[in-house]
Amino acid sequence: MKKIIYLLLATPIIFLTSCSSGGGGEASPQNDVTGVWELAELEFNGDDLMPAYAEALYYYHSNGTYELKAYLADGSYTNGVGEYSISNGTLNTKSIVLTGDAAGLYQDATATFNWINDNEVSTSSGNSPCLSGTGSSRSVKTTNSLGSAPSMPVVGVWRATQINLGGEDLMAPYSQVLLYFWADGTFGEEDYYSDGSYDWSVGTYSISSDQTTVTMSLDGIIASANIVKLEVDKAELYTPNLAGTGQAYSIKASRAECITLSNWKK
Repeated sequence: MKKIIYLLLATPIIFLTSCSSGGGGEASPQNDVTGVWELAELEFNGDDLMPAYAEALYYYHSNGTYELKAYLADGSYTNGVGEYSISNGTLNTKSIVLTGDAAGLYQDATATFNWINDNEVSTSSGNSPCLSGTGSSRSVKTTNSLGSAPSMPVVGVWRATQINLGGEDLMAPYSQVLLYFWADGTFGEEDYYSDGSYDWSVGTYSISSDQTTVTMSLDGIIASANIVKLEVDKAELYTPNLAGTGQAYSIKASRAECITLSNWKK
C-alpha cells in the first residue's frame, strides 16, 4: 500500500506555467493547470496500479500549492498536500502524506511531462526518492470546484538542524534529533546521541488558527513559541522567554524524507 501512495505523491500530473518565446514573456494560457485533475492511469515498474484506486483527484492552486484526495478501492482514503513548480521542462514537487499507513511521509520529487491536449496530460517520473524504479501517469481535467488552497501542516517527521537556548548550542551531544507530530495533537522526540545511546519523550502540542504560535507540553512544562517559518519542508520557532526562564530559545528543522509516523520506535 505504501508503494502506490509514494508514487501517487511523486508523480502528480500538473504543469504550472511557462513563459512564451516572445518578447512579452507572458504565460501561455494553455499551460495554466489551475483546477482539479483526475488520475486516469498510473504505472510503476511495468505494473498497472490504477485498480488500487476508486478515484484520485489533484487540486492545483495558482499559488503553487496542491492537494491530493485519493479514494482507494479497499474503502480507505489518502490525503496529501504539497508545493509544485516547473523549471526547464521538469516538474518539481514537495509533498506530505497526511493519512493512512504512510502518514507523515515527505518526499521531494521530479517528473517530466507531456501535453496530450488542453485537458489531458501524461508524465513520467525521473526521481522518486522513496522508491526504486520508474513510473508514468495520465490525468484529465475535471469541472470540480477547486476550493481554497491548503495550508502547510506540521504533521509528519522532522529532523532538527539547530537548537539554541540562551546562546548555547543544544545539538552538540546528538548525532540526530527526530521530531514526530501526529494529527491528534501528540508529538514525540527521538534523541540519538553521538556515543550511540538513545532516548525518547512524548508530549502534546497545539497551533493557533493563524499558524503564528505553537504551545507544547512535556513533563508538566508548558512552553509557547512564535512560528517564524512553517513551509512544506522547513520550520523555525523562536521565543525570547522559554517557559518563564528568561532565556531565548530557537529551533530550526527540516522534513525527514521517506520516514513515516509509523517509524516511531517507542
